[in-house]
Amino acid sequence: MQGGNFTHPQNVTQFDSISSYTELAPPLFTAIISVGLIGNLMLIYTALRWPEMRTPCNYLIVNNASADLCVVLIGAPMRIVEVYHGWPLGELACQILAPTQDVFVVVSVLTYTLIAWERHRAVLTPFKPKLTLRTITIASVSIWIVSYLSTGLPIALHCNLHTIQGTPRCLATFTSDITRQIYESYLVIFFIILPLLLQTYAYSRVVHCLRRKGVERSFSGSTRGSVKRKSKKRKLIRVTILMMILFQVCYIPRGVLMLLYEFARELTTHPFFGRIDLFFMALYYAKHAINPIILFTVSTDFRTRFPCRLTNVGKWNFPMFKSVFLTRKSTLNTPFMEAEQKQPINVEAKL
Repeated sequence: MQGGNFTHPQNVTQFDSISSYTELAPPLFTAIISVGLIGNLMLIYTALRWPEMRTPCNYLIVNNASADLCVVLIGAPMRIVEVYHGWPLGELACQILAPTQDVFVVVSVLTYTLIAWERHRAVLTPFKPKLTLRTITIASVSIWIVSYLSTGLPIALHCNLHTIQGTPRCLATFTSDITRQIYESYLVIFFIILPLLLQTYAYSRVVHCLRRKGVERSFSGSTRGSVKRKSKKRKLIRVTILMMILFQVCYIPRGVLMLLYEFARELTTHPFFGRIDLFFMALYYAKHAINPIILFTVSTDFRTRFPCRLTNVGKWNFPMFKSVFLTRKSTLNTPFMEAEQKQPINVEAKL
């Protein structure tokens, strides 16, 4: 799903527009790699550090963050190195390592879709048995296996090292153009369009259900507890809508470009198309770096744990960060940690 990494040796016009990458690629991908590395490590640490955060849904988030971490540490750097200098790791790595780029992306997509349906289950059928940690572990391992069998293994059988204009390229050699077009269409349909439809359906039902319950409670009167529940549900609505829009914005353009390369290649020969390709590629990779930012910004469970501990280690104490990350009230005579200990902890990680 790299949209051009694995193509027929004769179809390499994306490498001809190297000047488009020269100016823009380094700062774009440096920012994506830096933010993705720090953000996903923070996310994994936060979810695993605190016992009350070790919930089934948060384990799915950790699985997704692990895949995102692999994308920003392996997929994005390999892509830039290949564009500038060709494939530097030899034939064996071309057949083994290169296909993992697609595997990491598919793991993230499938995990993200499973999270959407877990939220769907939690909101629409809250009395059904919850997913156990054992079930989540099996599901996570299965996602990695299915991702490799469905994308990594098929492309690994076709990957070879080719020399193009004196530069080694790790490319997939298909038996015919039709075979390649079928494979690219398969990637777009099953790992971009289908997950998008499933997530849209799940989140739209979640939003509809929460709004309907909110209207019902408004007629029956509101207690203090119901007001808090409504507030949490409004936050959940914002998170789900934001996540769904983010997925659409980052993934759909890349899928469109993949289809253009296969079925309307004459449109990709325009000189300005290289910059468009770079922008959508950066957006595609940015999806794997932005998730932690959204979670730490919107989710109270994540925001009030790792950042507030970070601002109270030893002598490092930043009041500005407290005001940003904390939503609870405090007084000048109440130490921050004491106020935190008095604050009841919500053991249900909502996102």
